[in-house]
Amino acid sequence: MNTTPVLTLTGIGIILITCTLFRKLTSVIFKRKNDSLSHKESLKIKNKLKSMTPRQYEIFCSNLFALMGYKVLITKESNDGGKDIVLRKLNKVYYVECKCYTNTQVSRPIAQKLVGALVGDKIPAKNGIIITTSAYSKGCIEYSKSVGLKLIDLNETINIISSFDSKKRKQLI
Repeated sequence: MNTTPVLTLTGIGIILITCTLFRKLTSVIFKRKNDSLSHKESLKIKNKLKSMTPRQYEIFCSNLFALMGYKVLITKESNDGGKDIVLRKLNKVYYVECKCYTNTQVSRPIAQKLVGALVGDKIPAKNGIIITTSAYSKGCIEYSKSVGLKLIDLNETINIISSFDSKKRKQLI
């Protein structure tokens, strides 16, 4: 009896497919790693965002959400009904409040106003998002957790931007 392993044509095909998939997987992993933001780039983007006017920041945020796959509507600058952006995705509606602050935290009344807009339009509070260049007060964080609002600070914004490939980032910044 011959116990020498025999490599069949099927076996060779499986090996080739496995090698091809491995090559594609490693190229994606290494490309993503090489394509991520450097610390210097992150700081540059943070400074650019902090220097925007409130309207420029709203437009930036609308572009950010569009690149994340949402359909976006920016509300008018004043008398916006308690929301700056309306998002749609998978038959759901989300309201976004954008706060471009440098030295001020987003406070609980901002979150309450957004929830009021959501509830008034019969949209669940969990479909509310507050995005800021600053931080959130303890009261805002606690209230937002209790009603299900999503809070996105500057560091999380940078993480979202970093997850995009360089082509998408160039569209955004």
